[in-house]
Amino acid sequence: MRVSVQRRWDSMIGEPEPPIVIAYDGSTVSSTSLLRGNTYMFQSTTDCHIAFGETPVATVANCTILFANLPYLFTYRTEGKIAAIKNKAKGTLYITPMLGAREC
Repeated sequence: MRVSVQRRWDSMIGEPEPPIVIAYDGSTVSSTSLLRGNTYMFQSTTDCHIAFGETPVATVANCTILFANLPYLFTYRTEGKIAAIKNKAKGTLYITPMLGAREC
């Protein structure tokens, strides 16, 4: 009985989407497009800088910094991409769509 209840619950909420993975280094790297109104969790393996936009370019001097191993939640209000660049060491940025978290 427990298995059938779990399967029914899974079919109601849908399957979780895999994270978008961006490996960044000394030059800016962009993601695939993110959907408007969705909330995403960002987590990086090293300190990095990010930029949002249609054709974003991340720079160390002028962009939002994400500190390593801390989760950040962003609601993306327009369709576009994310760009990332290292602060001091190369690393990986994981962008995970949050299930059921949509802008009202």
